[in-house]
Amino acid sequence: MLSHQTVGNIVRKVGKSQAEYDQQMITELEEAAELPKGKEVPFLMVEADWVIVRGVKKGSHERFGIALFMRG
Repeated sequence: MLSHQTVGNIVRKVGKSQAEYDQQMITELEEAAELPKGKEVPFLMVEADWVIVRGVKKGSHERFGIALFMRG
């Protein structure tokens, strides 16, 4: 049987480790979300379209998308 103090110590240790891991994940996500530096282009044209394919079962469908990027 564990005392309440031992349980509290374990919870604090695990919580500290989890907080450090969460902070590391946040930092990695923020770094990944930054856009890379690229060259400037006079214009950028984007076209996008969606196609919905109906399924055999009533109300079922799949949605497919495509995008085309052109720079000049």
